[in-house]
Amino acid sequence: MAASIPTNEPSQLRAGDTWKWRREDLADYPAPTWTLKYRFKNAVGGFEVVAAADGVAHAITVAASTSGAYAAGAYSWAAWVEAGAERYTVDSGELQVLPDLRAGTATAAQDVRSHPQRELAAIEDVLEGRASRDQ
Repeated sequence: MAASIPTNEPSQLRAGDTWKWRREDLADYPAPTWTLKYRFKNAVGGFEVVAAADGVAHAITVAASTSGAYAAGAYSWAAWVEAGAERYTVDSGELQVLPDLRAGTATAAQDVRSHPQRELAAIEDVLEGRASRDQ
């Protein structure tokens, strides 16, 4: 049974999964007259998503093969609509991209700690005299 499609941006998604949500609350900016776009950014990079028209709603779908290339971590995002030369920000927020645990082999190790967790561990290693040369 297919899961229902959320009508707002999820706060957490997994890399390597198909991502879907809809924006049905943008009556002032109906599709297909207006195009809804998202930009997700963090300290190491980012990506952009463009919604498709579904009647007057905006439907967002990111293929599993596409999301699998996104780095795990916390992202800030902004959503805006465009029509011709007009552009208006309609929302913003944060998204946690979880790591794709299916990547690699079943027995391969994968560091699933967040960036702040890895940095804190490196600082603790320095303080305790266990830091590697790279740290």
